[in-house]
Order: sequence, then C-alpha cells, then structure tokens
Amino acid sequence: GGLLGLLGRENIVHPVLAFTGSRGVAGAASVEEATVIRENEMQEEDQVLGWEEPIFLRLPSYDDDSKQVQEQDALLLAEVFDQVQPDIIFMPDIADNQPRHHLLTAMALTVVADRARSVELLFYETPWSLLDTSKINFVVPLKQRSVLMKKHGISVHESKLARNDFISIAKAMMILRAYVLPELLGGFGIEADLGSRAEVYSYQKYQPAYEA
Repeated sequence: GGLLGLLGRENIVHPVLAFTGSRGVAGAASVEEATVIRENEMQEEDQVLGWEEPIFLRLPSYDDDSKQVQEQDALLLAEVFDQVQPDIIFMPDIADNQPRHHLLTAMALTVVADRARSVELLFYETPWSLLDTSKINFVVPLKQRSVLMKKHGISVHESKLARNDFISIAKAMMILRAYVLPELLGGFGIEADLGSRAEVYSYQKYQPAYEA
C-alpha cells in the first residue's frame, strides 16, 4: 500500500519475498505449513494492489548465518535483479533492528554494486526501526484512498495480525510522520501541511563509476 500502491497504478511492481517468514506464523504445524501460509497471504496482497506475481526465494540464510550460505543467497538475489532489471528497489534500512531485514539489505546492496547499473533505492522504515530523521529525504503524503488500500493490503496477512495489530501500528506510524515530521525537518514552529497520513523513506540514487 501507500507509495507502492500508487506506483502500482502506472508501473510494473515485482514483489520479492526473500525469506519464508515462517517464525512469524503462530500455530502452524510445520515450517512448510507456515511458509505456505505466508506465501498465500503475499499472493492475496498482490491481487489487492495489482502487482505482478510474487517471487518467492525461500533463502536458506533465514535459518543459517554462515557466510557461505549468505554468499549463495546473494547470487539468487542477483538472478532476480538480472531477470527484473529494476529501476527502483524498495528495501529495509540497513540499520533495521530486525536481523533478517538488515541481512537482506546488505545482500541486496552487494548485488546492486556488483551489477554496476544505475538504480534508485528507497529504504523504508518498519515498526522495529523507525528511520532516523537525518536519513529522511523522501516524504509521501497519503490521501484517503491510498490509506485504505494500504490497510486492505495489510488485512490479508492474517498470520501477522494474529501476532500483533499491524493495521493500528501502520496507522500510528503514518499519523506520527504527518504531524511531527514538518517540524523535525523544517524547524520547530514551522507551518507545513502533510495532511493526516504520510510515509517516509531514505532515497539514494546508485550511480556506478561505470555502467556494466
């Protein structure tokens, strides 16, 4: 939802579920069952938001911290990069406190550098790690339609909602950014209207020294 929902109206969005996310599914009888639940929910979200069919990688580094496995997983990410040829990549911030979010971004950035092709990077915040104000340079005020689309997209992830009320968390994050961010970025007392909901990102344009 949010910005990705807006981009999906005029662009091709390829969602990639790098890890199984099985540990986040409560009550599943097995890892395989938990994995299938997460992937089915991802497919439902794609249908809601009008994205392309999701790419499920099930990277082994979700459960294996060895350097060798991480290097092999980076090669799998590189295959996706070559297949999709993205113009924009969304990923968690490198400082995200969720270990697998951090790992995924580290591997993705390695792939971007190795492929030596210009690409725009948008690092997003998560409930576990809000972006540091100094990193925020891309702000998206959201209208009601986009907010509702984002809520709908979250609502299909029933396994995650069983763990926590991520709809309320997302709402709180959007409200916080809309009302507090103008003063944090522009100075206390400044008058700026982002509406009642907003998303924030850290934007970077990766430009290699030479094009591959």
